[in-house]
Amino acid sequence: MNPRFLKYAVCILVPVMAIALSYNFMSGKKNAAYNAKLGLQRCEQIADNMKNLQQQPHLAADREHHDTETTSLIEQAANSAGINPAGIVRITPQPPRRITKTSYKEKNTAVVLKQITLEKLVNMMTSLRSKTDDLKLKSITLIAPNPKDTNRDWNVELVLSYLIYDPIEPKKKDFLK
Repeated sequence: MNPRFLKYAVCILVPVMAIALSYNFMSGKKNAAYNAKLGLQRCEQIADNMKNLQQQPHLAADREHHDTETTSLIEQAANSAGINPAGIVRITPQPPRRITKTSYKEKNTAVVLKQITLEKLVNMMTSLRSKTDDLKLKSITLIAPNPKDTNRDWNVELVLSYLIYDPIEPKKKDFLK
């Protein structure tokens, strides 16, 4: 073969191969970007659905429960989970509050537990869920045990809530003046 021909062939083939490899690489990146875009759109749809679901209550009681009813349900659930009654520091029902411009009020109950295992906490919440559909866990704060202690007991602050259907009465207008 002619060395001059070989030189020209290499000068032509190397850039052509580089272009082909670059095209293949960029094509893969383009597909990955497209798939990421589809994934982002799906995540945004799911987030929008979650926001809509959070704003619309699933179940609402038709009346406000007596504080003793809610307290009793919580105590029964704790008992069935094996939580010592001394572990229930406080159960504090709060007055219902209207959810802005809706026909619903939310009634919260704060619960403070001390020295319980996470297993007992989960069992208590499972038991509570089986006893009533309206009472939901709104927030939870777990206070970890001291690392120097040998026990695995946690302190817990819960806020449980339920919704009450209470339509807003339209303002009566005095038509007779």
